[in-house]
Amino acid sequence: MSSGGKAVMKKTGRSGKRKESVFAVILAAAVLGGPVLTGCGVKPHELLEIELMPGSETPESTETEPTEEETRSTGETTEALPLPHAVKPGQMMPVKSLNASNADQFFWQSAVTDEVFERINGKSYKDGADMRNDLRYLQVLHYDFDGNVRVGELICNKAISSDLLSIFHRLYEEAYPIEKIILVDEYDADDAASCSDNNTSCFNYRVITGGGSLSRHALGLAVDINPLYNPYLSKSTGICVPENGAVYTDRTKTFSHKINENDLCYRLFAEAGFTWGGSWENTPDYMHFEKEN
Repeated sequence: MSSGGKAVMKKTGRSGKRKESVFAVILAAAVLGGPVLTGCGVKPHELLEIELMPGSETPESTETEPTEEETRSTGETTEALPLPHAVKPGQMMPVKSLNASNADQFFWQSAVTDEVFERINGKSYKDGADMRNDLRYLQVLHYDFDGNVRVGELICNKAISSDLLSIFHRLYEEAYPIEKIILVDEYDADDAASCSDNNTSCFNYRVITGGGSLSRHALGLAVDINPLYNPYLSKSTGICVPENGAVYTDRTKTFSHKINENDLCYRLFAEAGFTWGGSWENTPDYMHFEKEN
């Protein structure tokens, strides 16, 4: 998904209060074991480094004040936004508090930290992968099928990380619905289970469906979007992944969340140089977009 602009950060003019607040933020991070986030408000394409910086200056807040128009229309102030590094995958965001300026801080990428690696090691990151340094962890925002804004996460190859941030940033701007975006590891790296739950995902060190060679997903160079409504189909064997998506293999029918060449998702990936699996003659893979590294 996406958005644009810089996060608005408020600073108090009273230095004593400000130092006390900064100390509290750093102390809280140390006690909770979480990092102090540096680089809030980065633009898509920028690599956000997450690390504890002794003596670094931390803004007191990234909360934004509601406009007069928002206050008049709702009769109340908007809910404060959480910090980007404090949100959890799948978490619902306060829509009324998001705007083109502050949403940008929730789109970032970083190297695969030890915490993230612990989540994927032995699941999507299997023996033989040996490519941790080539992978990037991405956080994005997206609209779910009910119109809620949620936090999404992806792991991909660094060769396409900036492309994906830009594409998901644009999809977010256009309120393009994607039901969920969480790591395939939440399904024990079971691709069929992830797809049947309509989860959008990227990296998974596995072989291609119905074959023995490595998938582009194994290199973090492919992403599957709304897979339940855009399934994989082998015309020769009749295999459909996910199985509960078989009803959506008839692309002559009209239904929601269908990716075709007129769809915004298709157009954005095509503009970025990705190949769409839906164009494959014998094994159309309507959920799938991949790119050469």
